[in-house]
Amino acid sequence: MGKVYLCGAGPGDLDFMSIRVKHLIEKCDVLIYDALVDTTILETTTAQTIYVGKRAGKHALAQEAINQLLIEKGRTSIVVRLKGGDPFVFGRGGEECMALEKAHIPYEVIPGISSAIAVPETMGIPLTHRSISRSFSVITGHTKSGKVDVSAYAKIPGTLVFLMSVGTFSQIAKDLIQQGKPGSMPVAILCRGTREDAYRKNCTLETVDEALQDPQVGTPAVIVVGKVAAMDLRSQAPSVCVCGTEQFTRSFQDQCPTLCVRQPYLQIVFHTDKKINFQSYSHVVLTGKTAIDGLFRMVDDIRQISHLQFVTIGPSSAKYLYDTYHIHADWIPLTYTSDGLADLLCGLPDANLLILRAQKANSVLSNRLDAAGIAYTQIPVYDTVVGQVSDIHEDFAVFGSAQGVHAFFKQGGHIDPHTTVLAIGPYTQAALVAHDMQNIQVAKQATISSLIQKWEECL
Repeated sequence: MGKVYLCGAGPGDLDFMSIRVKHLIEKCDVLIYDALVDTTILETTTAQTIYVGKRAGKHALAQEAINQLLIEKGRTSIVVRLKGGDPFVFGRGGEECMALEKAHIPYEVIPGISSAIAVPETMGIPLTHRSISRSFSVITGHTKSGKVDVSAYAKIPGTLVFLMSVGTFSQIAKDLIQQGKPGSMPVAILCRGTREDAYRKNCTLETVDEALQDPQVGTPAVIVVGKVAAMDLRSQAPSVCVCGTEQFTRSFQDQCPTLCVRQPYLQIVFHTDKKINFQSYSHVVLTGKTAIDGLFRMVDDIRQISHLQFVTIGPSSAKYLYDTYHIHADWIPLTYTSDGLADLLCGLPDANLLILRAQKANSVLSNRLDAAGIAYTQIPVYDTVVGQVSDIHEDFAVFGSAQGVHAFFKQGGHIDPHTTVLAIGPYTQAALVAHDMQNIQVAKQATISSLIQKWEECL
């Protein structure tokens, strides 16, 4: 018999999803997910994935059809029904539970952090604050009739939190004023909260119409009404934007002592369908964490590579190799760049090297090996696809590769003149210079910890 888990995905950023939900996604047979879910979670599962998201005017499936889908899949499979926020906070999770109950399908509800709480908090607004607000109400701005009756809420002295209300809030604001709320009451429109492109717009009930015309205002959004909406308790620490792959930006955030804006616009695409005769090589050279993952995607039996000596480009990759695949690196260069790696490999004249790297890699390593007469085979095991970028207005911008720099500017990205740009190494620095960047600081070593150390020196 199967079972359905109705899980809350949290308010957007994957970091706010519970460990239990992540574990269930890794193990389930079927994953049925909503529109506001961070889709990078799909990379962690081998399950059948089905999108059933609902956005204004665009429903992949009607609710009744979703209920039937859950019943059908839940009879024989372990199903994760992944819903944005919390399943029971305007998520129609109750309706899905009732349908499963009626069909005698076992189910369990796993709570998620609701955007009603998380978004105001991450954008500096305490929903309750002693002497200012002793209660808060969560209200939907989306109803079947299109009319939201606010007469009762207008008389509540606490904070009002409106979800799904960008399209109706102009009228809601007028009704609140008509029912007794002062037009000067603070309002905060919080768009895309917890995500990289989060945006906060402050106004009052009587200036809402003008605020809603701001081109950066859009869905999804949480709208807060009350005295606390004028507060901003976000940390005043210097702001940081980190750019590159999901893995790099998340690793930097995990080690950085301040909250970062992440721009993971480089998506990895593996090319690991190649058949390699590993027996003909003496060393495998791994130019980063993604190359390590690429190697093990091509290995059917660990004994295929048991004779190889492992070379990583730096200690961070060596640690990842051991932590993830329980293999110690045999060789690590003294400096963690292509030149440093070439210095090491040119000292192995009798080696036959297998080098695994990106499709678009620089030619420094191959040029040096050719000049030294070192036998090697170079195989691209992954490529990168460039997604949408956002302009950088933060105090610091961090780049982990020259490719990431070129991709950012090729997509039309702009960095404010006041922003200090941190580069992981000389090639990344050169790429920034090529795009006329001047305020550049370079890490002493090509590691995330060294990047953070350089950032701390700049404070």
